[in-house]
Amino acid sequence: MLEKITSLLKGTYYIYPGSFRQDKNLFFFIAKDDRKKYLGVTGNLEEIFSLNLSGQNEEVIDLSELKLKIAFFDLNDQNLEILKRSFPVLTPKPLGLATTFGFGDRLGIANPAHIRIIKKYKPILPVLAQQSMREIKSTNRRFKDVINSAAWSVFQEGYDNFWGADADHLKSKEDFDIALDEEFTMFTLDTSNFLGNSITKSNNILDSEKFNVNSVDLNKIRNKYINKNHKIGNHKLDFSEDNLTRIILTYENALNFTEEMFNIISSKKKDFDYEVSFDETNKTTSPEEHFYIASELKNRNVKYTSLALKFPGIFEKGVDYQGDISEFEKNIIIHGEIARYIGDYKLSLHSGSDKFSIYPFFYENTKGIFHIKTAGTSWLEAVRTIAFCDPDLFREVLKIAIETFEENTKLYEISLDYKDIPRDIDVFDDKELQALVDHRDFRRVLHIAYGAIFRKRKDELFNVLFKNEDMHYEFIIKHFEKHFKALGYRV
Repeated sequence: MLEKITSLLKGTYYIYPGSFRQDKNLFFFIAKDDRKKYLGVTGNLEEIFSLNLSGQNEEVIDLSELKLKIAFFDLNDQNLEILKRSFPVLTPKPLGLATTFGFGDRLGIANPAHIRIIKKYKPILPVLAQQSMREIKSTNRRFKDVINSAAWSVFQEGYDNFWGADADHLKSKEDFDIALDEEFTMFTLDTSNFLGNSITKSNNILDSEKFNVNSVDLNKIRNKYINKNHKIGNHKLDFSEDNLTRIILTYENALNFTEEMFNIISSKKKDFDYEVSFDETNKTTSPEEHFYIASELKNRNVKYTSLALKFPGIFEKGVDYQGDISEFEKNIIIHGEIARYIGDYKLSLHSGSDKFSIYPFFYENTKGIFHIKTAGTSWLEAVRTIAFCDPDLFREVLKIAIETFEENTKLYEISLDYKDIPRDIDVFDDKELQALVDHRDFRRVLHIAYGAIFRKRKDELFNVLFKNEDMHYEFIIKHFEKHFKALGYRV
């Protein structure tokens, strides 16, 4: 059937071969012409229209040879909900303690390439819908758009395994209220607003009133940790009174908020993945802090799936790890041992894209059970496509990124001074422009500029990427091949 329909429509529509699905007497597929993508439905016209799909293309094709007709409909929210009744795989699921990889898709068109790469590495399950509130605001999308674009990608590529949807870096109750209205299966709490980061600089560490943790029974907590033999592997944890008090005052408010948000989610969702993030800080998470955080969350019956810690070194967007790799290795060894000792959660690596140099150590010391988060690196492969296909547009994109650099660093902190960025983009010829996507400084500048670029050149970007979809997908696949090979996976 697929071959016949593809042959009959050749020259007018391209049929995505993986998208062909059957439900009873009807056949469904994704097609595109030179303007947009459609949901194609083949069968008896009365049965097709009984589905109440919306956005029908006026054209209805008569397949007289097959005694069938084809009608085309929009890839919209209503039609997706109708399809979910027949194809449950279009709905995201919690992924639990499986090894998972998060593919942020800021444009909403990169997930097909993500699915193609994940099909090669089947032990890993993908989180295809992943976007933070910060990204939502910058791209002017809805959380529903993020989930639904992932679902349409699942349909297009014929993916038939579980996939997740992550409401990423939620920082307030208001953020959660918005995300909980959608079909997210994973909620990532960013605790940075509740951490007592200044406690390490305080001389009076016992001044709990200053940090609004008066309700803490310090003596009760001390009795659980002080003078106890907390030895994990070859590492003995240091729970001196001074160190423990600092930990309590640093994390108590964050743990309270973590528990509060967990209870709110639990009241509305029966099953979900909960990730708690402590990485948005300048202070490396110590083994004692990790042990304390994980233990106290368990004591509060907070069921979390993954924990994102602040590892040593610098994790900037779109570039490799900066720091002492041997220090990272020592650090991840003990953190991996603590996670296995306490159990029932996995370690998560945030800003995990392009961190090739530390991937082997992260894989080894998590025993291959982890979550890795990527986002902007897929956006950079879209930018690469623009550089190859429309150099003039790429020049405009890069100029926007440079002009808005200081504005963009209000949302993303990177170690790059504005005065060090080359300004005269016009001196580069077309081939040199293509290489700039891999230039360390320009990668970081472009990575954080997506919001400003969307506001000024969104339509042009999507037009070029639609016309050069195959190249766009290939760039993404090639880039993520590097990630999975660095982790030690082989096809």
